[in-house]
Amino acid sequence: MVSKQLTHTKIPILSSLILNPIPGLLYNIYADKLLGLDFVDQSVFDMQSKFYPTVASEYGVALDTRHTWTKSDWEMFAAAVAGPQTRAMLISLLARWVGVTSSNRAMTDLYDVETGGYPEGGPTFVARPVVGGMFALLALDRGRR
Repeated sequence: MVSKQLTHTKIPILSSLILNPIPGLLYNIYADKLLGLDFVDQSVFDMQSKFYPTVASEYGVALDTRHTWTKSDWEMFAAAVAGPQTRAMLISLLARWVGVTSSNRAMTDLYDVETGGYPEGGPTFVARPVVGGMFALLALDRGRR
């Protein structure tokens, strides 16, 4: 495992996250768990797990503070490495979004967490292969066997 000293001094993004948590999805730490690299200290995963419930909206957690948009695949990457309660919350919010919103198109991976609709003034993503990220939790569980 990378020491906290190395984490703080050699990997600036991790140092920034540890010292100043960002309001948004930290989806890209998923690969650390999937590949068993242990570059990311468990405290970062724990911090994010505690943080997500504090910023969750009607249909999920926004990507960051620029918009109220999220990406369903990124939410599942975050859910896969979150603690049990936060994982359940993220999955439930996504399931709610799927169950109560309507569209005449194939599933999108980008939507507004407050309205459930396509991002106003933003792109409309439809039927993209990135929705495979929905299986992040299954891939992670498979890798642990």
